[in-house]
Amino acid sequence: MFEDKIKKLLTKIPHSPETPNLTNKFLERVDEQIQFDISQGINAETAQNNISILLKELENLINQAADSQNSAVMLKQLEKSIIQILELKSVNEFTVNLANITELHFNYRIGDLIILPTKGDQLIVKDLMSRDIPKLYSTIEKVGNVVKITQGPRKLVGLFKNKILLFVPDNYASFLTVRSQSGKVTLIGLSSHCMLDLTNISGRVLLSNLKVKRFQADLKSSNLLMTNCFSQNWHINSQSGKIKAEAINCSNTEQAMLITTSSGSIDLTNITGQAIQINNKSGNLHLDQINSNTEITTNSGNIKFANIIKKTDIVTHSGNCKLSLNSKFQDTINVKNISGNIHLKLASESFPMRFNAETNLGRINLPMDTIIYASDNFNIMKGYLNQEDAPALAVLKSDVGHIDVTTLITKK
Repeated sequence: MFEDKIKKLLTKIPHSPETPNLTNKFLERVDEQIQFDISQGINAETAQNNISILLKELENLINQAADSQNSAVMLKQLEKSIIQILELKSVNEFTVNLANITELHFNYRIGDLIILPTKGDQLIVKDLMSRDIPKLYSTIEKVGNVVKITQGPRKLVGLFKNKILLFVPDNYASFLTVRSQSGKVTLIGLSSHCMLDLTNISGRVLLSNLKVKRFQADLKSSNLLMTNCFSQNWHINSQSGKIKAEAINCSNTEQAMLITTSSGSIDLTNITGQAIQINNKSGNLHLDQINSNTEITTNSGNIKFANIIKKTDIVTHSGNCKLSLNSKFQDTINVKNISGNIHLKLASESFPMRFNAETNLGRINLPMDTIIYASDNFNIMKGYLNQEDAPALAVLKSDVGHIDVTTLITKK
């Protein structure tokens, strides 16, 4: 009865050449799940209805992934997760009533976590394993208004694969903490307005279509990919890992979105909010379409920032800065580079701009039509292009490096 639904569902994700029998695997897995539910005392009609609900939720997730900025990446990740899930056996499952629960904690040492939303009012926990190891089953501990879901204590398991499916109700709006070691964490479609605290060591974190009240992540040797996510508060701390984010919204008007990294590249596109603050010790930065006030502090690494539209402050000790202004820029860009070049590109030849450029060891090149004020200090150039009282101001300083300001040549 599920064959047509599954075929229609799988046409929406890109199939790999090595997975021609994905539909058959899916049907086998569905049948196993129904038989498992029946063995647990659930009647056949309810078991089949549960499968229908899960397929509908999976369809919603695939549609969300297809609409995301990183649709190809998201769909590929979903395909991989589906294939891996189909290769594992469901060995443990339970539900938890979250009524009056104010804290929900997930704590896992090995295995991949897949956290998905559910329209129901109960948390659903499913353990999938390549070998049935009961000592690694998820266990529940409830103390007052706090629920803890923890992996069993066994450590040495040999050749082994496992995944944990966690279905969090949409109406859960309290604290949610996720702790994971040596595994990937995937959160897709979670929109419960909860306060999410995530810790991952030596893995990868994938977030898509996330809508939470607060998001805090502490990552170590872990890569982070985010797309189409919304939160009032963002705090991301990373050690030795890459961060890539697209279509991120931070609605807090009092507190900046904060990203702190010790080592690793940062790639941000289409970020909206009041302010964003980036502290990076070592790694390249690539930013584009940042619709918020931006503050960047970095020790070493190149910075490429395109389509700057709002107030921007950059302090870097070592590395080149390649920057370009959006035609709507009407604010101040302040760049201080200890050792490295600064290249700023204006939106057009007619773009009005004021300049204050300074370098101790290096040249300063401004657009040809710039009016430069007379000065006895040849290390400093002040002037303007097209409008003396232009609202846009560039304050550029490099101790050891060149400063070049160019314009995007407009075709006549």
